[in-house]
Amino acid sequence: MAAVIGAASLTVSAQQFVLSSRDRAQLLVVDFVALTADGMPVATLTPADITIKLDGSTRPIRSLEYVSAVSDRVESRDIPPPYGSNLTTAAGRALVLVVDEPTIRASQGVFLQDALRAFVATLGPDDRVALVTVPYGGLQLDLTADHQQMLTAVSTLTGQAAAQAAGSDACLTRTTLSALSGTLNSLRSTGDAPVAVIFFSSQMAVPRGPQLMTGEVALGLCELTADDFQQVGMAASRARAQFFVIHPDMERRSASLAGLEHLAGVTGAPLFHLSDVANRALARVTTETSGYYIARVESLASDTDGQLRRLSIDATVAGVTVNHREHLSVVKPEARFVNAPAPVPLDLMRQAQVFRDLPLRVAASVRRTHEGLQLVVMFDAPVHAAQLSDAMVGAFDADGRLVQRASFPSVDLAAGPNVTALSVPAGTYRVRVAAVEPPGVTGSADITVDATLTEAGPLRLSSLMLGLSRAGVFAPQFEFSDEPVVVAWLELYGGQAGVPVGVAFELASTAHGPAMLTTSGVTEATSDADRFVVTAAIPIEELPPGDYVVRATVTQKGHPAGQVVRTMRKTPK
Repeated sequence: MAAVIGAASLTVSAQQFVLSSRDRAQLLVVDFVALTADGMPVATLTPADITIKLDGSTRPIRSLEYVSAVSDRVESRDIPPPYGSNLTTAAGRALVLVVDEPTIRASQGVFLQDALRAFVATLGPDDRVALVTVPYGGLQLDLTADHQQMLTAVSTLTGQAAAQAAGSDACLTRTTLSALSGTLNSLRSTGDAPVAVIFFSSQMAVPRGPQLMTGEVALGLCELTADDFQQVGMAASRARAQFFVIHPDMERRSASLAGLEHLAGVTGAPLFHLSDVANRALARVTTETSGYYIARVESLASDTDGQLRRLSIDATVAGVTVNHREHLSVVKPEARFVNAPAPVPLDLMRQAQVFRDLPLRVAASVRRTHEGLQLVVMFDAPVHAAQLSDAMVGAFDADGRLVQRASFPSVDLAAGPNVTALSVPAGTYRVRVAAVEPPGVTGSADITVDATLTEAGPLRLSSLMLGLSRAGVFAPQFEFSDEPVVVAWLELYGGQAGVPVGVAFELASTAHGPAMLTTSGVTEATSDADRFVVTAAIPIEELPPGDYVVRATVTQKGHPAGQVVRTMRKTPK
């Protein structure tokens, strides 16, 4: 593949990245959710619309980004994104279901199973979900995009409380809170993408104060204090967890809610009830986890790494409510860079969170070789003067396993898109790029790829790639600006010399809309008898900036046999 794919220069819109990666890394990251009164996300806030205070002092906001946490790979989307990025859309959500089994009655356990099955059915194909049971069960299923595995795991949940539940047990509550803190601590990361933690419990004891009476201790009663709850709140802050507390008992017994309300308060969580078959509680979770804001605020000399600052966020827009945790866990850039080991891309690859200090883009295409299928992956850091010192590209299968990877030391990293090929079996993969820029600025970006060839009658088609011609060599490119033409590249397998095959290339404003222009492709034979390369020049000089679709349709004997599509993005000059 190296003979036909090379590096290309890249023009980046000056408005696209206001802060350099080094500037971004010197600021404190605050994430929050903005909602309307009926729980719908608000995605249009500006820095002037909010005030952020740490320990009561207002911090200037240097940047504010809204991140859609819903996968771009949604069937209803007419124009898919041209590439994956860690600045615009996350590669699906990370959701951890935590079930407090000893507090849930058997009859409600069946109801909870049904509700969770319906919830999993609402998730996007790139959403990853995990299941934990507390206080004794632990991790039942790690984060995976294989939702069938989650459905199987959910079917094992049982309610363990007596049919006529007695008052809340302080000993059990304390043990559950400790297990919950441990789960949250295992999620801790320096990435700034929140992880949604949905906690299901029918009841919790309430804190009674710092000391028990001597007689109560003699009876073997447990000491349950507000600090036991606060430890969970602090662990949620360090994990950047978007926390939800859900009461699964349809009877809504008021006596069982006081402890859950206390937990909701220290974690900044809403308290919902699974009270009807419509599962409105979990529908709210689906909606409220669909997007979030990343604000970057000034860091002070008094901020120390790992410190918990009391957090306050207020919106001045009428009808908008801001949901956030009680505290911000300070991640001090200097602490990461001074006297600390350099970040390792392999560690970033394996984290559930997305790292955003270093902006990255990644795209992938599928082609065939003698050995089988290849994912052709390209990535770059579209920031002025970015100098990557280390990078890695990897492919994760549906079970979340890293099945292929390629490393890029600094000597191999180009200024423009870097390209590598990963050999994989047919299937669906999450492709991640992770990179480091000195003195330790990190970034990761993901995209999901269906690693299969497109059928066109007896033929097979590779993915469609877009780029430029550099000295007669095709060079893939992420975006285009003032170039007069874009080169569309396609490989065709199974053809025979002398057997006519037509390939028409179209440019359109929507995936299925009418063509704005149509041109024929030029087919060239290769050293492989059944592999042909088809290219076409698509004029774009007169196009206004925006996203467009390039379609390549293969015809045999005058009838369409197959089609591949790629999104092209044109940016302002």
